[in-house]
Amino acid sequence: MNLVEWGIEGLDKLLGGVPRGAVVLLAGNPGTGKSTFAAKFLYEGARRLGEPGVYLNFVEPRQDFLSHMAMLGMDFESLEEKGLFHYVEALTIVDEEALVAQLEELESLVRETGAKRLVVDSITVIMQLVNGVSKARELLQNFFVNGLKPLGVTSILIAEHPYGARMVGYGIEEFIVDAVVLLRFESHAGKMRRVLELRKARWAPIYQVELPFEILPGRVVDIAVPEEPKSVPAPVGERVYSFADIARAARRPGRQPLVRTLLPSGSPLPVEVASSVYFSQGSQVLVHVSESIHTRFLVALLAATLHVYTGEKVAVFSFKSAPSLLERMTRCVYSIMSGAAGPGDGIVFDAVNPSAYLPEHIVSQLRGLVESEKPSLLFLEGIEGLEELYGAALHSMMVNVPYMLRRLGVTTLYFYASDAAPQEKRMLRLLRIAADMKIDVYPQALETKLDQRGRKRLVQKYRMWVKTPTVRLEIVKEFDMQPLMERRCVY
Repeated sequence: MNLVEWGIEGLDKLLGGVPRGAVVLLAGNPGTGKSTFAAKFLYEGARRLGEPGVYLNFVEPRQDFLSHMAMLGMDFESLEEKGLFHYVEALTIVDEEALVAQLEELESLVRETGAKRLVVDSITVIMQLVNGVSKARELLQNFFVNGLKPLGVTSILIAEHPYGARMVGYGIEEFIVDAVVLLRFESHAGKMRRVLELRKARWAPIYQVELPFEILPGRVVDIAVPEEPKSVPAPVGERVYSFADIARAARRPGRQPLVRTLLPSGSPLPVEVASSVYFSQGSQVLVHVSESIHTRFLVALLAATLHVYTGEKVAVFSFKSAPSLLERMTRCVYSIMSGAAGPGDGIVFDAVNPSAYLPEHIVSQLRGLVESEKPSLLFLEGIEGLEELYGAALHSMMVNVPYMLRRLGVTTLYFYASDAAPQEKRMLRLLRIAADMKIDVYPQALETKLDQRGRKRLVQKYRMWVKTPTVRLEIVKEFDMQPLMERRCVY
């Protein structure tokens, strides 16, 4: 079977593409993105494959269409100049005779241009102009199925689907076509979500029937398709991040290090063994900390340290801390360790208010950050707040996140603050299962110690249980708080 790409990653992943010559019914509530879905089909076919496309529109003027699509990142005017796109306005069609004449002209245009992709927006107008159900079926069958399919033209027929309607149009449309895609709005937790429903696809098994999606500039259509483990490639490169090297990166020239790796008293393991624990590129690391710990401090300290150590780009994405605060703390720590004013654009910060978005929207924004900034290391802070808000709705979405970030090759640290036992928090259990390394962090009392010159210093110790598939051990990280407090790096 000759399948052609729709050009929307999620749909192509679900269906494998669309058979050449297929007729697809794309129905939906007003404003759900029907025209955008169809336009993306034409745009990617012309841009990537050089396949000419035709858009017949009964409801929208050409300039309005071009302006709307340009705002989403699709430049149809340049495709017009190359002869790869043709827009047909049919705003004045008011009776069946004029409709038939327009369709005949459309078929001639398709033949003349060698078009391989066609969109009709919308067949609801066609059904309203044709007298009777049987006549409408005859017209659709003869023109799209018997007429264009043998030419290898893949057609998308857009249909209006009013709120509360149980079938599309007269109902006959769904029987004639090869596939039915329905777009609709749903209200959830006081927020609106767009949902794609796959009702029919003759050539492909359908495992995921309903999927949330978003319309976004640049990416245009982002469908929340569950990740598959088989899509995760084998690790590439030899980058590893060891505890010993991270501690060395936190040293300041000629001064006491900011971070030291210690062993608790009575430990049978030498320092070399405890310090050799590492995680590799693309690893997913869960950091479970006590609620008494300010996770933004640990995030700022580790983000600055890892950037000094690796020189790689770091992204911090928070669900509870303001980006400006995290950035100020991180830059402050970075300046102490490196002597430089700041890491420039080597560390980027972003945050969302979880109460303002649904889980799938948040995951989409996270993916957008990763794809646009391309960090090697990613810190996620405040996951516990997401779980409190969304519970089970979040769990199904977050299961996909580690697979997605592994596939993109991003080393990720998930910070989850809770004093509850792991068995009491489902998200914590899920992350423990998905993680390559688990680190449980417990604070000890802030101490005053004397350095080698007899000066008093504030020291904060954290007892850490580190578990990997091959090692489980207890170590202690000692943080020199004195310079951090003097520079007001901690808030």
